[in-house]
Amino acid sequence: MIRDKLKFNLLIVLVGLFLVGFFFSYIGLPSITGHAVVDGISKTKVSNLILEKDTKDYDLIYERQKAEDWIDSLKKSNNGGPGWIVVNDAPDTYHGYVYDNAMAIIAYTMSGDYSNAKDILNFLKLHQTEDGAFYDMMYTNGVSENGARHSGNQAWTLYAIAFYMYETGDFGASNSYLLMAEDTAAWLIERQESDGGITGGIGSFSGNELAWTSTEHNIDSYFAFKLFYYLPTKFSSLSFNTDYLSAMNECKRWILDEGWNYYENRFNRGENDPYKSLDTQTLGSLFLADINETIMQYDVINFAQINLHDTTSRTVGTNNVYYEGFKENEYGNHWLEGTMQMSTSYIRRGLPGYGRLYLDEVIKSDDPAYTLGHPNEDNDGDGGKQYYMEGPVIGEQPGTVLWMIFAINEYLNDREKIFFSTPFSLYDLNCDGEVNLADTGIFSSAFHDSTPDYNEGSTYFCSDYSHDGELTLADVSLFYQGFSGNGFSEENNCCVTIFE
Repeated sequence: MIRDKLKFNLLIVLVGLFLVGFFFSYIGLPSITGHAVVDGISKTKVSNLILEKDTKDYDLIYERQKAEDWIDSLKKSNNGGPGWIVVNDAPDTYHGYVYDNAMAIIAYTMSGDYSNAKDILNFLKLHQTEDGAFYDMMYTNGVSENGARHSGNQAWTLYAIAFYMYETGDFGASNSYLLMAEDTAAWLIERQESDGGITGGIGSFSGNELAWTSTEHNIDSYFAFKLFYYLPTKFSSLSFNTDYLSAMNECKRWILDEGWNYYENRFNRGENDPYKSLDTQTLGSLFLADINETIMQYDVINFAQINLHDTTSRTVGTNNVYYEGFKENEYGNHWLEGTMQMSTSYIRRGLPGYGRLYLDEVIKSDDPAYTLGHPNEDNDGDGGKQYYMEGPVIGEQPGTVLWMIFAINEYLNDREKIFFSTPFSLYDLNCDGEVNLADTGIFSSAFHDSTPDYNEGSTYFCSDYSHDGELTLADVSLFYQGFSGNGFSEENNCCVTIFE
């Protein structure tokens, strides 16, 4: 009988070990068997990178500083006016993109270089169009070639302005940055349709509206509206504008209803557009992390790893160099900026080994030990990085370098992160279809000084948990987060009930 009992206990242990192993194999690393991952990536390699993290951090700090210095070198001005990050690709060395400059504002703010961030903000304020948008491309004098104003670029700019204000409390002279952001937010809201999606923007000086709806643009807009809405949680001098909260929630609705591909567990490029695009997966994974959809987050990262992973090589001098990374889409070139987005996504998912692996692959593209090949190829050690590894755009580009800075920040965890989680999550506690100040009336003041008895089905009023002298949405969120681990459940994204 004792022997039988021992056998039974041993069986229980073995079953338990199997279940634990299965669990971690599912949530831990993307599949690396069969054809899931191209040869060259292994769990052993990734594990070694994790073990070496502490000893190699100084390399990343050095690379980040070199990258920041290179970005500084691209900032030009017109007759002493505000600075503008331009493209370092002859002959067009005096035009820059609002997307790159929005990311530069964020990167400067992350590093504490507020002076350079303000310089670009002042350029944007000087050249904001009358309708509240910014031209996608501008020369250092603010002139645009075609007048295009795409929604994604406006969302990135709104996020950058909000990010700077959130981190610094500087709203500009006479609130000029705040007013600039409000105009841009209004421009985006004007293009939000009944299904929640924000359309593509304006295609030219003629003002032609772009009817298509992009998943990437709406993810950008979600983060922009969210951070802009949350500013009053940190600065009591500001007031909540529920238009931004509504716009954020509508973007979220569209992303999940229209942008998500339920058949392949990944994001489409846009509405009725199932094209396999990398940036919708990378930015989409950050969005899913923000709304705590961790299984879907895993799915899109794994989809990109299986379907968009790329290995390429090129001859540099006498060396045949191989690069691991990702292509822009299922038919695209090896894309270094997108590879840095994937690095960021992996680290956010809790897989720093993969994040570091792809960081190293992009870092080595700027290796001065190799002999220069094509004049625009990046092997000069100056800190710049190429856009594509091959194809028509192989010169050094700000976007790749800025995303590398974001990925390094994510890996080192020593600065604020891109699309960081704002401190509060809001809920429709009174089930009226909106999240607003009325939701503060759901809770009982029994929570004010002591932990109450949990009574099944009870509801309670909220107290001033943020200690700002007011009862606001921030208090509802703090309350919910503080007690959500002690018996709260949320049903249908609506009322909160207490259970034993």
